[in-house]
Amino acid sequence: MAAATPPLFDFALHPLENVMPWGKPEAPYLSWFGLTDGYYAINTGAQRHYRYTPEIIAFWAGQYPDSSPGVPGPLADCTDYQIVRLYEDVLDVLPNVLAPVPAEAHALLGGPGDITAWLASSDWVEDIPDESPDGEALIDLRYTASRWFGSRTLTNWHLQAGPDIYLWRHADIIHFAWDHTRLRLDDYPDAVWTATSGTHRMPAAAFMEEIASFHDRLMAAMAERIHLLHTANPIPHVHIDMEQLAAEHEQRTHSLEKALSTPPEPSDWSAVLAANSELAAQRALRRQGQRHE
Repeated sequence: MAAATPPLFDFALHPLENVMPWGKPEAPYLSWFGLTDGYYAINTGAQRHYRYTPEIIAFWAGQYPDSSPGVPGPLADCTDYQIVRLYEDVLDVLPNVLAPVPAEAHALLGGPGDITAWLASSDWVEDIPDESPDGEALIDLRYTASRWFGSRTLTNWHLQAGPDIYLWRHADIIHFAWDHTRLRLDDYPDAVWTATSGTHRMPAAAFMEEIASFHDRLMAAMAERIHLLHTANPIPHVHIDMEQLAAEHEQRTHSLEKALSTPPEPSDWSAVLAANSELAAQRALRRQGQRHE
């Protein structure tokens, strides 16, 4: 019997007794956010995002020998964090991701998503000296050229060497792209993540089914968790405002509905394309000038 395909947005909550409470040792507490503590990953075909390499796990084990081992499970080598952080980040970009980009903008990414080339097409602006007379104008130009793409980026600033996953819709296809090959920690020279670089695509309707599944599974898991706290609380020493917990859970159940009713950020595509053309021209001029120096 073939193994079931894992969901796009995969997670597992830690047992309540393994959830790390917040606050001082003498006054620990938890909220709805903190109670979503667990492992999570995003599965795009053969690559699993937020999965650490065995080498970095072994390195950390050597650096922190007294730390508690992770709870065993299929996601135990993935990111250990509050699941709602991923959930909120996904919903934040969702309105923009669902808004189709024109063919000309899609072509900027090399069609299937040549993210390395796309990033390099504007990253050179960062090397312009601050005292350069056209430095500020180039920064503004870069912002105009790439803002639409930044609003379709699943960022992970809460993680060390956090990977960025880029999502956009062209016609009825959702495209994913990533390049984690250059992500490094200050004290570790090798790769952090098993997902290296690549692309993935899926029909927009299938993507929305995965979004709905993520929402439904998280809300159901948290409803079960809240019920357990009421009936057989395994962490009675941790303060939890049960009234506030119930109210926030009710609010969270409408989060997806709210995201779907939020309009995408407006984009002046003519300005975007013009800015990209100007950036390319400026880059070519500087390369030519460097060759003649």
